[in-house]
Amino acid sequence: MARRPAPIRPCFCAISMEGIISSTLNDPASNSTQTIDGMTDKKSQRVVWSAAGKTRPIMETGICNLTERSAPALVYFADGRTWQWLMVRLEEAKSKWQ
Repeated sequence: MARRPAPIRPCFCAISMEGIISSTLNDPASNSTQTIDGMTDKKSQRVVWSAAGKTRPIMETGICNLTERSAPALVYFADGRTWQWLMVRLEEAKSKWQ
């Protein structure tokens, strides 16, 4: 089985008290940055987000997963495929000024 390179796409996420998600996704491979928008369903406690202005792919996970060191997320693609990805929390790098 061929190995795929490990994806590295840092995403810096913030969630408001109203459940609105705002984030920036960095893709070092393409040297690009995308704005991410999303929302929390307070009843189901599910969080859904996608690139601003796009309808697919959509990522979804439970809100409690965002507090874990690692957790699964579902990714829904336009062609109907659904993949399970692993989200990993990275520690914030300390600057030399701290």
